[in-house]
Amino acid sequence: MKYACIISASLMASAFAAEGPAAQVTRGIASAIEVPVAPGLLRAKSNQTPDSPVLVRVVPSQTPGKQRIEFIGFVAGSFDLREFLEGPGGGRAELPSLPIQVISQLPPNAGTDVFGLAQPNFSLGAHYQEILVLGAAAWALVPLVVIAKRVLRRPAPAAARTETPPPPTIAEELSTLIAAATQRPMSVSDRGRVELLLLQFLRDRHRAENADDLATQIRTLFHMAETKELVVAVERWLHSAQGSQQPDAATTAELQQFRSAYLTPKPAEGVVSP
Repeated sequence: MKYACIISASLMASAFAAEGPAAQVTRGIASAIEVPVAPGLLRAKSNQTPDSPVLVRVVPSQTPGKQRIEFIGFVAGSFDLREFLEGPGGGRAELPSLPIQVISQLPPNAGTDVFGLAQPNFSLGAHYQEILVLGAAAWALVPLVVIAKRVLRRPAPAAARTETPPPPTIAEELSTLIAAATQRPMSVSDRGRVELLLLQFLRDRHRAENADDLATQIRTLFHMAETKELVVAVERWLHSAQGSQQPDAATTAELQQFRSAYLTPKPAEGVVSP
């Protein structure tokens, strides 16, 4: 502890002889005086608190036969250090008056409580460790932020498109059934499907005028020169008493000729078919 004021032995000698002028000390600054008292015969009172106007302690002096009284004044005014001291048994200190004058260098409206002063402003030097830790953490977050941005910007993988193929046309389905009829026995449902698709294809291709109902259209197909032989052959195969599962040679020839003429796609001009 540094002391701004050490009262000289001559001043204390005059203080013991008679009350002299009070020693002036600065508020909040540690000061000390020495008194001619044998060690162990003087001590500071134990009832001192941080709110006391003067805090006092007694320490041994380097001068034989004396004790050192160190004190700090927190409230401006006149005080007697003897009031803050006591004998070894707790009795009154056998000392003459030790007057001091605590003066303040603060503005008049600064208050009287040194401990109540405002806290100092934030200082970088006082918190450099916390600043270094925060800076290192922020630096470590930079690559994480960059990676996160790249992941978020990456386009999501395109879902595999499973496009449902369009249903076969009447011509495609009919061509498949005719090809199967010449190679394997046909079930009742397959033969009925051949008849239905054939009549529908021919009806759409050779629609007669003023023939709106199905029966009329079918009769028309039976009498048209272009479709008569095919329709008769298919009807004979499908509705014969024997109920054959495969067409006979004449019906097969009619079906193959019809399939080649109307159901098999023709190669484009300039393209040589294999």
